Amino acid sequence: MKIALWNIERLQKNKTTKIIEILRKDNADIIVLTEANTLINLKDTYPFVFTTQSLHTLDPKMYANGEVRVIIYSKFKILQTYATYDGYTSLCCDLETPQGPLRIYGTIIGSLGGNGPGRKGYISDLQNQLKDYDKLLANECGCIVGDLNTSFTGFPYPSKQDQTVLVECFKELKMANLSERYIDLKVTGEKNINVD
Repeated sequence: MKIALWNIERLQKNKTTKIIEILRKDNADIIVLTEANTLINLKDTYPFVFTTQSLHTLDPKMYANGEVRVIIYSKFKILQTYATYDGYTSLCCDLETPQGPLRIYGTIIGSLGGNGPGRKGYISDLQNQLKDYDKLLANECGCIVGDLNTSFTGFPYPSKQDQTVLVECFKELKMANLSERYIDLKVTGEKNINVD
């Protein structure tokens, strides 16, 4: 099973066709987009779609129609959806995969980043998402996919404490931290991993 993640950084209309082309070519089973837009229509290939709430309804002056923080596109049927602490920032659902049910938690932690003006939002998101993870992911076959605004190798961004909190959380949930491995693969120069 292949799961793809892409932060499209608030879609610019002239890039829609190119993004769709890349996603179709990649042919992942599940795609999670962050800083997303519903203009990216993949329903012919990914019949099951789940999005966070419209940001335009939250703040029409700041966000265009169709802008959402997270979209999950899936080739697998959505069995059930779950409420998260913030329907604008994260979502959670069970997918019916050939290997059995898989719970996906799609998210952005700190939509303005982890430092500077976004620090307060990051801390609040992190604390609330830790509660969600405990409630929704403990003892489940699941994964957390999204823009965590946290580095797991090299310089500890936003801080060593934030990094440690998430690493310990993943250990408690018995989840592998693929972001840590992913970055290590880039450093080792393995040819079969596209990190751009």
